[in-house]
Amino acid sequence: MSDIILPQTDTISYKWPYSPMTNPHTIGGTFAEYRSTSAAGHYHNGTDMSGSAGTPVLAVLPGIVAVAYDDGGTGYDSYVRITSQINGQSKNITYYHTRPIVSAGQLVVEGQQISTVAIDHVHLIDYRLGGSISNSHLNSLRPGGGLTIYEDFWKPNINYVKFFLDNSNTQLSPSALGSKVDIIVHIQEVSNTGGTAGANNGTYKLGYKILSADTQSVIFAPPDDGLRYTYYNKPGDEYVNINYYQPESNTSSHVYIVTNGTGSSNVAAAQIVSNNYWNVDDFPYGNYVVMIFTEDTRGNADTVYIPVTTTDIDLIAPSAPTLKYVKKDSTNYFTIAWIPTSDSDLKGYRLYYSIDGVNYNIRDNETVITSSLNSYQYYFNQKTPLFLKLYAVDSAPITNISIASDVYGLRMLNDDKKILIVDGFDRFSGSGSWQYPYHDFIISYAKAFNLSFETCSNEEVISGNINLNNYELVIWILGDESTANETFSIIERNLVSAYLESGGKLFISGSEIAWDLEGASSATSE
Repeated sequence: MSDIILPQTDTISYKWPYSPMTNPHTIGGTFAEYRSTSAAGHYHNGTDMSGSAGTPVLAVLPGIVAVAYDDGGTGYDSYVRITSQINGQSKNITYYHTRPIVSAGQLVVEGQQISTVAIDHVHLIDYRLGGSISNSHLNSLRPGGGLTIYEDFWKPNINYVKFFLDNSNTQLSPSALGSKVDIIVHIQEVSNTGGTAGANNGTYKLGYKILSADTQSVIFAPPDDGLRYTYYNKPGDEYVNINYYQPESNTSSHVYIVTNGTGSSNVAAAQIVSNNYWNVDDFPYGNYVVMIFTEDTRGNADTVYIPVTTTDIDLIAPSAPTLKYVKKDSTNYFTIAWIPTSDSDLKGYRLYYSIDGVNYNIRDNETVITSSLNSYQYYFNQKTPLFLKLYAVDSAPITNISIASDVYGLRMLNDDKKILIVDGFDRFSGSGSWQYPYHDFIISYAKAFNLSFETCSNEEVISGNINLNNYELVIWILGDESTANETFSIIERNLVSAYLESGGKLFISGSEIAWDLEGASSATSE
């Protein structure tokens, strides 16, 4: 495999942080592998070297103690950082998960005890010579530097390869690849001992090429001769879920999106992983072989060959429909209405219903709810709540189905206690927010009472299609709407004020209401 080009390499080497310093230890976690110990996930910024609690930890380089911190608890966040001066440049090493026995400002020599293992390993963080503490982490097992007294005779294993539509969770069959394709690869690096403790680590190099069906010709090699990642250093944590396939990655499972990024050299230099793909439409449709290759820091390698067939069949799902309302028309009849999708190949819709809000069954498909419709009336004479969601379907030879709409619903009782649930929650995906473009939040509210109710979007209230004054109680769901998706526009505020002044009852649910009304996020706060 080709080598990467870095703005600056670091050849500073050292021994193990245990006595004797030339004895090998199990590597329980490698640099830049996936970590699921935070909500969003992050890169592992060091190398885990196994050692039992209380084991003395030795300085691998001489220097001055920059930080000696004890968390006063388990020791998980305790650490020592030592700064060395080498050829006039600073070199930092952090010994994380260790309890210090030295003090800040203290001079230490190579091999001197500086701490003890707090739990079961030292998390050794190596920083580039001359670099700052921020964003300059290096692989301590890197070739030509770091922990050079290290032998590894076990190759990384490519366990599986999957194909998805670019930037989606839509899996494709290898026999029918079309459009822009993400290639997903699960790799387990076996490190040092070959035992179970070091058998599920992340790899060092990873790439792919597209070969002819007989594997004799390279049809497509991305930049750097197909090498996508080399974890000499690591990208910023904000790119970890572009580098890795988050739904299948965790601390013990490292699943890479090998098609992302712009080549190993560029990723290493810029520390950025951008979305990318293999565009099968750039090549004649037919039979090919996808070659996936990987290598650890000591040159042990694995390669797999996956036969595939590319096609021009439409594999793109239509956009999801947006529900407008579900409301009672007359005794035993109701209407569900939606905003049609704009897809040119839209065939129609599939409507699913549920009584309990958990188990759904199909009511009608695209042969009944055709693309020309934007509403449909149904007969329903039950006293139970009814929950509904809609999917769009296209006319492709192999049908593509959209993601679900939000769930709306109603209960049709003759109790004169008419309730309107207004769905005003459009926000999703941001940090700490609801992650999906659809939700079923109305179910929890509907199950909280045994009264009649209907559901609509807040846009239907704004447009005047739904009159709040027709309801005894309005429940307005806002979730965490705030800055980009304001809680109440001026129009909504005026409508709600008029409703309350006329004797209506209002219940508002939302985590950002006070902040938005008092803050400077929108017209709402004026």
